[in-house]
Amino acid sequence: MLDKTNLKDCASQHLKPGSIRDMEALFSFVLEAENPKTQLISIDERWYRNDLEKAFQPGELEKLRRSFANGELVGVRFPIDIVRKDGKIEKTEVRGYLKKPAQLSRGQDYYVRSGITVPQESKFGHRNALGLLIADAPAISAFLGDAENPAHTLWIGNAEKVQRNYKGAKDRVTAIKKCLVNLHDLLAQAVEEKAEEALLYFFWTPGTGARPRQGKGEKTLLPTTPPATSPELFQISPIDGGFTVHPRKGLTADRLPLRASIKVAYDVEEGNPFRLWSEYDFNFEKKGDACIETHEVDVTCANNTLNCTFNKPESKISVTGLDSNRDLIIKVEVEVEEEQ
Repeated sequence: MLDKTNLKDCASQHLKPGSIRDMEALFSFVLEAENPKTQLISIDERWYRNDLEKAFQPGELEKLRRSFANGELVGVRFPIDIVRKDGKIEKTEVRGYLKKPAQLSRGQDYYVRSGITVPQESKFGHRNALGLLIADAPAISAFLGDAENPAHTLWIGNAEKVQRNYKGAKDRVTAIKKCLVNLHDLLAQAVEEKAEEALLYFFWTPGTGARPRQGKGEKTLLPTTPPATSPELFQISPIDGGFTVHPRKGLTADRLPLRASIKVAYDVEEGNPFRLWSEYDFNFEKKGDACIETHEVDVTCANNTLNCTFNKPESKISVTGLDSNRDLIIKVEVEVEEEQ
């Protein structure tokens, strides 16, 4: 009989090496999280309405940050009230677990409702940690079950069934979907090392304070003026859960139509955000990952890129449905046609 005591041995025996990424660390993490003796911290039940950081008692968050930075398992109870259409309130919870093992090749996060894994909710990508969200209490399981798509791969806050049966469903589903990522980002602040003066010498300019100390034998680097850039042709404006791109006033009809690619990624603390983009963040080719509205724009989607043709000065493309708790990096590259 296959169970948690022999699952890893069976996987090692029957699967090809590398089929399960970081298998030893992953199995150890899940077993530790499911251990009844694992301690969890309960936070204020208003966590999903306010800033998550304010939901912790004084000193608790720093303790969790130290544990996470040391590679220890951390667990948090996220209490939440579910309100049915008849006004009945049910108090329930989801549980979140995080761990940052040494030598982890890539982050992995799993979302489980009463034994059912919801794979399209995974979104760690470049977050180099393991995460597990468990929703197994009857009330929260029924609630999230109503929010699942028919394939049981995604939780949708405005799904017909959950909207029909509950009040305030969208806000609660969204909060549950994001709580593990938000917790990770809150704890990871202690892991990232700051080197505020590491590049001070190279970027120092007169009038910005004392000049950094120069090492013996080092040459003085004179500040240089960066080369002038050509005027930007497009305006990028942030909106709730996304952005809008449209031509600036200087882009007149005689220069249109104009082709451009819009590349989008979530910002990261280290590395190139576009190289670290993951399909688990979002994928414009997948239905439901984002809402794209256009006016006088022809568009085709490719992963995290929108290939657009702007036909008129009033052309506009808007994208919503992205994670409003994360910073977006947006790059517009204009296709320049070679002269014949």
